[in-house]
Amino acid sequence: MMSAFVVEDHTINLILGYVAWRAQVGRHVPGLRSLGYDGTRPADMERLGNAMFALNVAAVEARYGTGEARTFRPLDYQPETILAVDGKPPTLEQISDALGSWHYQCAEGTVPDEPLWQTFSALKPVLEAEAEAEVVSRAKTDREAAELRRQALVAKGKPLFETAVPPWAKAVIIAHQEIDKCDSQSDYYATADGDWHILGWSKHTRDLFSEMRKAAARFEPTAHLGPGKDRWTSRVVVGRDFQDNGAYYGAGQPSHWHGELYPNGRAPEFPTEAEARAYIRQAGEPAPVIFSGQTTPFRWEIDRHSIEHREKYSMGAGYYLKASGTYSTGWKVEKETLGAYGIERLYEAFGAGRVHLGQPRQAAMPTDQTAIRAEIARLTAENARLRGGTS
Repeated sequence: MMSAFVVEDHTINLILGYVAWRAQVGRHVPGLRSLGYDGTRPADMERLGNAMFALNVAAVEARYGTGEARTFRPLDYQPETILAVDGKPPTLEQISDALGSWHYQCAEGTVPDEPLWQTFSALKPVLEAEAEAEVVSRAKTDREAAELRRQALVAKGKPLFETAVPPWAKAVIIAHQEIDKCDSQSDYYATADGDWHILGWSKHTRDLFSEMRKAAARFEPTAHLGPGKDRWTSRVVVGRDFQDNGAYYGAGQPSHWHGELYPNGRAPEFPTEAEARAYIRQAGEPAPVIFSGQTTPFRWEIDRHSIEHREKYSMGAGYYLKASGTYSTGWKVEKETLGAYGIERLYEAFGAGRVHLGQPRQAAMPTDQTAIRAEIARLTAENARLRGGTS
C-alpha cells in the first residue's frame, strides 16, 4: 500500500541544482523550457522549486484530505539551487535518490497527469543510468588511486625491508585484521584481509605457537594473543539434574535464569583464567532457583577455548592465533615464509611504518673493534630510519 509525505526542501533543491547544471553545460532537461523553466535563469529555478513543492502538497492532500499536508511539515518551502554539499558537488546518486523520492511522493491523485510530473518521470531513468555510471567510474578511480598509493609504499618500503631483514631469517611473523564477509543465505564464507603488520623474524619455517605468541605481545592490538592468553568464559551452570514442566535439565547446562550476573546479558569472556576467576569472586555465588517445589543449586564454571588454530587440511587456514572463529572479524597472527609470495605486502608494511619488531636478534658480531663500531653505527642508522619511516 502506497503512502505519501511532503519531502524536505533539500530534496527538491538538489534536483534544482542538477537542472541548473545541465542547463549550464548545454544539456537542458527535455520539456522543461517548453513549460517555462529555463535552467540558466535563477528566477525560473525558484518558480520551478515552488511548482514541484506544490505538486507534492497536492499529492499528499489527494491521499489524506485537504489541509493534511501541513501535518507532515510546515508548508514554508524555500527554493535554493544546490550546487555543492559539504563543499563538494552532490553525486548523481544523491540527486537520483532525491528525484526518486519526490517522484514517488507525488504519485497520488491527478498529479501524475501534470506535464511537470511527466517531464521529471521521463528524466528519472536517464538520471538513474547516469548515477550508476558515475558509481562505476568512481569505484574504478578509487581502485586506481589505492593501487598508486600501494605502489608508492612498496617502492618506499623495499629498501627498508632489505636493510632490516636479518641474513638468518627464513620467515616473518605478521599480524592483520580479518573482516567477516560471510553470507550464510548464499552459502558464502570468506574474510577480507587487512593491512599486514610485521611482528618478528624467524630462523625457521616451523609453525610454533610459542613463537607467534611472543611476537603477538609486541603489538597492542594483538596483545590478547600473547603468552598465557586464551579465551576464558565465566558462566553460571545448573548444579544438578532436575525436571520442570516436562523439561529435563542436566548438571552443567548453562543457566537461563542468572542473566543479571552477566554484563550485557552475556557470559563474560577474558584473556586469562585469573581474570575470569576475579570476575566470579566479584559477582558472588549464583542464587538457587525453586522448580516444581524443589530447590536447584547453580554454580560458576569456567570454560577455556584455545586461540591456537590448527587447520592444516584441505580448505583450512593453516596454523594461526585468533581469539575468534575462522570467518569472524578479529586480529590474526601467523607466520609467512620469506619468498616471492607476499613479498610486496611486506615491502608495503615497511613503507607504511607497520613494523613492531622490538629488539631484533643479531647474527654473530665481528670481533674486530673497527668492524664492531661500524656494525653499531649501521644498526643505529637502521633504527633511526625505521622510526622515521624514511627511505
